[in-house]
Amino acid sequence: MFTSHRQPPASWTKLIDEWVLDMQARCLTERTVESYWYRVTDFARVCSKPPRQVSPVDVQSWLTESDLDASAKVGRRASINEFYKWAVRSNKMKNNPVASLPPIKRPKKPTKQPAPESAVAAGVWAENLKARLMVRLDAEAGLRREEISKVKGPDVIESVHAGESIYHLLVHGKGGKTRIVPISNDLAQEIRSTAGEGWLFPGKVDGHCCVDHAYRVIKRTTG
Repeated sequence: MFTSHRQPPASWTKLIDEWVLDMQARCLTERTVESYWYRVTDFARVCSKPPRQVSPVDVQSWLTESDLDASAKVGRRASINEFYKWAVRSNKMKNNPVASLPPIKRPKKPTKQPAPESAVAAGVWAENLKARLMVRLDAEAGLRREEISKVKGPDVIESVHAGESIYHLLVHGKGGKTRIVPISNDLAQEIRSTAGEGWLFPGKVDGHCCVDHAYRVIKRTTG
């Protein structure tokens, strides 16, 4: 499954493939299936244990291995939980190591607070082009991290009004939902020249970068 990405250990392959088929049969979107597959595969490689030997401590260690915010940790936990819930329901395993873990508390934020101007300025003028583009897509266009990771060159839409080019961006969100947002001319040109016909932020093997990577880059760049 998803052969363009790094594959899970052999001890996980059969179960993960069967789980993917189950999700596809339930008509989950391709992006949702790929996101779940990617996270569980990452856990399998990091854990280095067969799926039946995984303990709650192994899951907790993976959730805290990186400097992730609560939202990213919730996504990781949900992916592993979905995999093991399916395995128990299908009589592939007896126990779900996630079941005994406490829920992850998300901080309550009524509205998204803008980053300080100094932090945004640091990101907008960053030397690294792709880091700069991630910050601009966040600060100027209001894209979420998952949406940022999925930007492609052809997503830039150009129209002409009163003889001047106006640019918009086709944004790909969760569940296959899309929306269109206005972007500045110079941001549009940077996206096109950097991405060409492909991903603006490609992954290490193939496809687009992961959401966690986008989070880390933006946080590191803006301080």
